[in-house]
Amino acid sequence: MSKVGFGMIKTILCALILMTSFLGISLKAFQGRDYLNTKEVERLQEAQRIDLRISVLVTAANRRFVLLGSRLPVKKSGRDWGDEPIGTREELLRDVDKILMKAIDDIDYAATQETSTKFFKSGFNSLKKACDEYEGFFRKLLDETEGDREKGLLLNSLERCAQVSEAFEKFR
Repeated sequence: MSKVGFGMIKTILCALILMTSFLGISLKAFQGRDYLNTKEVERLQEAQRIDLRISVLVTAANRRFVLLGSRLPVKKSGRDWGDEPIGTREELLRDVDKILMKAIDDIDYAATQETSTKFFKSGFNSLKKACDEYEGFFRKLLDETEGDREKGLLLNSLERCAQVSEAFEKFR
């Protein structure tokens, strides 16, 4: 009986170990990927003023646009922005969409705090200018894209740019 009991416990322990290792792998797959690398997150945390935050987010988006084939300028600076972004075309498009959403959220929050400051006006103007540049590239990519998920991401991003333009016109 004790041999059967020990064998049963050994089997259960092995099954538990296997289940937890598979569960760990499954959870990692569901976590998704970060849309900013560690250095970009550090730059964003350092940038407390809205104009600086938007500048960081625009630079992060532009770094991904370069990989997607755009000719958008990426500011060269002495700051370390970390490794070049990596990912599939769809992942990079999702990153850009999330970056745009983060910029819009930051502008929305700043609007409740400091709409009359020059920093808000500068940040909002920078975001509007970036969205104007992105719109043409999004449309070009949309014409070239056949995948539904990529098209959805591009349409989302175009909608976000339209929201920025509309809000900017109302702000003026």
